[in-house]
Amino acid sequence: NNKFVYTFSQMKRTFLNINEKLYIKQSGKNMLIRHGADKAIDEDSVFYASKNSPGFLENLNTLLLELKRYCVTSDMLKKSAENTDNKILKNKLITIAGVFDEFQRLLDEGQFLDAEDDYMRLAEEISNNGYFCDAYVWVDMFSDFSPQHLGVLEAILKSGAQMTVYIPAKTDGGVPDDSILEFPE
Repeated sequence: NNKFVYTFSQMKRTFLNINEKLYIKQSGKNMLIRHGADKAIDEDSVFYASKNSPGFLENLNTLLLELKRYCVTSDMLKKSAENTDNKILKNKLITIAGVFDEFQRLLDEGQFLDAEDDYMRLAEEISNNGYFCDAYVWVDMFSDFSPQHLGVLEAILKSGAQMTVYIPAKTDGGVPDDSILEFPE
């Protein structure tokens, strides 16, 4: 009979043991990405001439962040490289996969956490434990979901929960009613 209201962020804090490892800061990520770039980008890489250019590291960092947010793995990049005849694209994909692999290896070796991995860890935690077994879950107040959020919702459903998704509809005034819940002031 207990009822709880969670945001995705609150679920992370509630269900993940975030003290088990240290979260890496942006400066630490930059160091690991630089190391990965130095290892993966050789003279044959299309990125070789620009790897020491201003902004290259930041662009690579943004790329890795987006790959993680959209659940793209280095194996997916490698498979895409195998399936293309475009030599430049193949070179780029293989190089980026190499940087990604090295970055992840160094994170794991140092026992650091990247906050970008939290939702995937949350989905895994929900799948491995009975947090939502026989629960009723209402999904409310959203405009869209990232692939990581969808992974968490999928894990909740697969754990045996019943899920109701509230889809906002326009009211008489033409403005969507954005919630089925009302919180006291």
